[in-house]
Amino acid sequence: MVDDHCSFAREVPPTDVAAPARTPLVAILVALSLALAGPASADPYPDGTLILPSDQSTQDLGVFTVYGLVQKLLRAGVPVTWNILPGKSKGDTDFSATASLWDGSSVASRDYRGGPWTVHGDLVDQDVMDLVADWLLEFPNTNVHVATVGFDAPIERTMYAAPPIAVTVDGHEDIAFDYLNAAGILDSIDQEWPAERLGDCSAYPDIHTPAELVGDPAIDNDGALFDSDGNPLYAELDVMHYDPSSLPVGLAAELRAFLEAGYNHLFLECHSIEEFEAASDGFFLTTGGIQDGHDPGSNLAYSNQHLAITQHDGDVDSTNGSIQSIRLDSSSAYKPGALTLIKKSGEADGVKDLLVFGQLDNDPDCGWVTFMGGHSWDVDTPASANDESNGVRFYLNGLYVSDLLREENIPQWSLTKTGPATTAVAEVTWTIDWATSGLGVAFDSSLVDTLPDDVTFVAASGGGIYDGASHKRRLPGGADLPEHAPVVGVGGVGGRLRRRRQPRRRGLRRRRPQHLPRRAGTLRRARQRLRRRRAQRRDRRRRGGGAPGRRHHPRHGRRGLPRLLGWWGRGSPLLAAPRPRPLPAAAAELTRPSPCPRAPAERPSNSFSPPHPRPAFSGRRRARLETHPPSGPCRSIPSCGAIQSTRVRRLISHAAPI
Repeated sequence: MVDDHCSFAREVPPTDVAAPARTPLVAILVALSLALAGPASADPYPDGTLILPSDQSTQDLGVFTVYGLVQKLLRAGVPVTWNILPGKSKGDTDFSATASLWDGSSVASRDYRGGPWTVHGDLVDQDVMDLVADWLLEFPNTNVHVATVGFDAPIERTMYAAPPIAVTVDGHEDIAFDYLNAAGILDSIDQEWPAERLGDCSAYPDIHTPAELVGDPAIDNDGALFDSDGNPLYAELDVMHYDPSSLPVGLAAELRAFLEAGYNHLFLECHSIEEFEAASDGFFLTTGGIQDGHDPGSNLAYSNQHLAITQHDGDVDSTNGSIQSIRLDSSSAYKPGALTLIKKSGEADGVKDLLVFGQLDNDPDCGWVTFMGGHSWDVDTPASANDESNGVRFYLNGLYVSDLLREENIPQWSLTKTGPATTAVAEVTWTIDWATSGLGVAFDSSLVDTLPDDVTFVAASGGGIYDGASHKRRLPGGADLPEHAPVVGVGGVGGRLRRRRQPRRRGLRRRRPQHLPRRAGTLRRARQRLRRRRAQRRDRRRRGGGAPGRRHHPRHGRRGLPRLLGWWGRGSPLLAAPRPRPLPAAAAELTRPSPCPRAPAERPSNSFSPPHPRPAFSGRRRARLETHPPSGPCRSIPSCGAIQSTRVRRLISHAAPI
């Protein structure tokens, strides 16, 4: 017996997805308070755990490419943990461990600083090892250590998805390209970012012009940052610069809608900070805008170094730019919750700030915003000889700030398949109900209903395409899945099946019809009557006639017997129904799941009806014609219902839209 099941398949990595390239694997938007960004818990790690260092002592040449390796692992579905010591100060050690280099040499106890990453040893299989080995062939300066002894380390967050990134064409978008390419981070279709500014970025699905971002200026969430339902498509948006008075109408409102929609991250650098904070729909972190605070120098003060955005190692030096540091306008102030992370030592907040971070309008339900002074930070390595490298690290940290990457925020699916436990009729209805839990949106998913081998697909509600070769029906994916109106928060799809004809095999012993009496004399007389009737029918066939309503078996011709549930006999009060045989519950193989309540589906109006009217002859004669049992054991169809006999013409399953 073939088990009927439905599976909900999430295609990972994004390169395996046939959807538009700018559509991320998932776009989940879940709230996070600032308190959650700091505290961490210490957890044990076994030997074999991979450690991705982030400090200059162990990752001096690969300080940027380690971020690309993190993205590569996440795209392959490998969870990566960010290990940051709670409440730490600049330069503090996050954890210590005894580890070897990737090749197994130089086993030693090492201190790890600057927010290292780990892959838990229980998750390190041959596929992970091969992925890391391939990365090291392309970026040999990246250091990966392997723990030889178990250790404890604080966990700031564990990420399960790679961040989808969008870059704005603002006249200096090549700055973001330099940062991303230095890290080996690819776009959503796994290609490198351009090496320079381009006049035409149509080949890059994640690079958007201001006009594409704005869409209709009268609508705040219809641009390239959103899908047709107003769901954000990206976790990260980068705006590197804007010339004075060049901000397009409606762009600030679109960015505000992007942040209001959900807990993603907006990175503003240099003059873009001044432009957006001065716009009527701006004022993301200030009440009245900012101006250039000029060079803050190299004598800087650091605070909140336990936050993910601030992870770095070594000193930070400022760089040139129209906004070298952030100074509040005379009538402006930071909104509550905005944090000055790095500023000129000895100065008050809002005078010469280099790095500022907070949530939009201090709203715990909105996204994060980062302001960083300086026009362009140097991507040269080694990092120990380049104090500007930490500015690039602040940008790369921001890619992983969004909480959509956390395990608890990945969308979870509920999928159930329901139908009658048993059936003795020719038609059966089954229903597939689905729903999502959490606040997120799952993109690039598909619902596949695999049908049993011995049934034939007839029809279905909810759309989708039936593939006869694979005997599967694939429905639209992700946010495009059909929704059912009457049931709150529930969607559903379904279909109808027809039982494939099973020819009766010769030589099988016929069982006694269930309705015939057991007494020997009565049984003998009944058999004699049946033999006489058969002889009469044979005579009529020889003369060119035939039994009314007789349907000959396609294989055995005139030797076939009438079907137990033939169309002319269905519903006869003289027909004894066979004993129902229960079927196993319909299998629903899901990738994400909670049962969805659903009203019972009604029988479809277009269900099968007999191809010809039932012949009008006596019920007694009909009983004699129809009491021949099927030629083999009763079989069951595992499609949310049981079929009682191989004689049944059709098995139909249907999901009425709710």
